[in-house]
Amino acid sequence: RTNQGDGAEMTNIMVNILVLALIALQVLDFLTTQRVIQLGGSEGNKALISLQTFLKRDLGIKERWAWLVIAKGSSIACILYVYFIGWFETTIGIVALVVILGIYVWVGIHNYQVMERLLMKQYPDGGE
Repeated sequence: RTNQGDGAEMTNIMVNILVLALIALQVLDFLTTQRVIQLGGSEGNKALISLQTFLKRDLGIKERWAWLVIAKGSSIACILYVYFIGWFETTIGIVALVVILGIYVWVGIHNYQVMERLLMKQYPDGGE
């Protein structure tokens, strides 16, 4: 990245932090989704349900988490691509990044709440 002054440098730092946060949220989404399913829940995203069905039925891929690895891996790859071409440093890019971050914060909170409900069902006395 080129050094274009203090304002650009602050933007670069902010973008770097936001991109790292978005990647961390992708990993968190992977782990919480996996845990929810292990506890008896299911995927709620229709696009990911379709991917799961397509991989199993049409491609014969039976690995339990292949769809989730593909979804989160491709999300991280897209994030890194957009980052490295510099789009996140534009005004619209920063706005999009913040909106996407907000969505994934909501997804993380939702997954945690679902996980909590499933654990309460499975261990009504707190696991004692």
